[in-house]
Amino acid sequence: SYKRESKMQRAFDAHLRTGETAELKAMSIVGGAAAGEALVPEVIDNQMIEKALAKSPIAQEVRRVVASTSDYVTVVNLRGQAAAWTGETGTRSITDSAQFREIRPTHGELHSVVSVTRWLLQDAKFNVSDLITRNASDQFAKSLEAAIVSGDGSDKLTGLLNSSPTTAADDASPTRGQDVLQYVAGTSDLANDLISLFFTLKPEYRRNAI
Repeated sequence: SYKRESKMQRAFDAHLRTGETAELKAMSIVGGAAAGEALVPEVIDNQMIEKALAKSPIAQEVRRVVASTSDYVTVVNLRGQAAAWTGETGTRSITDSAQFREIRPTHGELHSVVSVTRWLLQDAKFNVSDLITRNASDQFAKSLEAAIVSGDGSDKLTGLLNSSPTTAADDASPTRGQDVLQYVAGTSDLANDLISLFFTLKPEYRRNAI
């Protein structure tokens, strides 16, 4: 609520300017509500996330999911369920079933811990918390973009290029790794390569192809 955000903002500003921690308790996952308010109020945290996403064109294209647990799992439908024709009284044999893949995305937490002297906080003619927020959001955006592209999955995202791309198609055997991209090998005939690349895509994805 607005009142709760205002209370946290005042506590945060007071901590920055005076070092007062009476209203700022230890931030802990296991501490629960009894642990008190977080050092970085929710209102500032949300602002940093929104600004970071706004500054990152790559992050805007990534599907984002709010998870209530670190043990998040998503299921991918690999298709494979078959269909067959028959007559009115013909035999209806059992067809192939769909196949699925379980994916456990890697994750971590971006943080920015800033040390500011009390003299600067007391004499500053600008909003220190706003400055820290802007700087953090800029760096968050850069770090997020880097992780999306080349993150190694160690306490961070697993990037698109973390695994070497392959020419193996979606229906190849063995199945291509869940985090491995497919590419179409190029030749000296650029026009033909573009046509091959376009029609390598599944029909449902060609409409948005660039």
